[in-house]
Amino acid sequence: MLDIRDDQIRFWQRTPNTAIKTQQKISILAQTLYKTASTLEVGKSKLSRATLYAVKK
Repeated sequence: MLDIRDDQIRFWQRTPNTAIKTQQKISILAQTLYKTASTLEVGKSKLSRATLYAVKK
């Protein structure tokens, strides 16, 4: 019985750390996705401007 409780205590001691690391990974992923989306948006606007320019000619 004590072994199980010790394991549970150890598990709960480890869990917050894992949760924080997961949160950091999610945050980094979200930032990367946001940067990618921004880059794509800039690329899209440049592309549409180039397309408009080509169509006007």
